[in-house]
Amino acid sequence: MNWCKSATVYGASDAQAAYVKDQPVSTGDVCATVFEALGIDPEMTVPDRTGRPIPIANGGHAIRDILA
Repeated sequence: MNWCKSATVYGASDAQAAYVKDQPVSTGDVCATVFEALGIDPEMTVPDRTGRPIPIANGGHAIRDILA
């Protein structure tokens, strides 16, 4: 059974797939993209135990090219 109907490739790696060659992203960018897809503002903050605001996407930005 084929669950995946389509796929998106973003960026490029070197010939050995060891290093990013084009359009690197951070873990914060991946988190921000998931939050954006779920309808959650990636710029949102939540308070830590001391009440300081902590950004939920760790400063990442949604990868707009894969959300289109």
